[in-house]
Amino acid sequence: CAACAPPGGGRNPVTPRFIRHFSMFCIPTATDFTLMHIFKSIMKGFLADFPQDLRDMAEPIVGASVEIYDRMSTDLLPTPAKSHYVFNLRDLSKCVQGVLQADPGVIREKKQIFRLFVHETQRVFHDRLINHEDKMYFHEIMSEMANKHFGEQVTAETFETSPIIFRDFMKIGASPEDKLYEDLTDYN
Repeated sequence: CAACAPPGGGRNPVTPRFIRHFSMFCIPTATDFTLMHIFKSIMKGFLADFPQDLRDMAEPIVGASVEIYDRMSTDLLPTPAKSHYVFNLRDLSKCVQGVLQADPGVIREKKQIFRLFVHETQRVFHDRLINHEDKMYFHEIMSEMANKHFGEQVTAETFETSPIIFRDFMKIGASPEDKLYEDLTDYN
């Protein structure tokens, strides 16, 4: 059993001489509608324990995540200098999975879950970017998504100057069940 992707972005073509030893089938890329349906179901199930106004955030979170993933994977293609700019479905999954770390006792407002979403997308996508132009492009996408999906008026420069960091390490020696994934507001 083997798996491979089409050539490009650091992947080489597989020779027919090698492929003849396998039965081959192709799985098409999932459509945005399919991705939205899958991740929205997961997010709605998770947010069932949260207040009603946060339950309504499943669609904006998933919609923005899918759109960011689409734009990053089509606009920031790998080059020899940026060979690690290969974004796949696992990255989209990590964004949603990061939001699933929220605790209903900590996250009580739309603004907090928006900040968590921003942190997770920055962790997954922004942390891979290597130059200022690509980072500013990502911040512009985030600014657009904040306005379009969350109704937040945030400039691209705000994301650059005011980092959003969530963490679970403030309770030293706490058991994994007692650790809370919360916003770090005091950097000292």
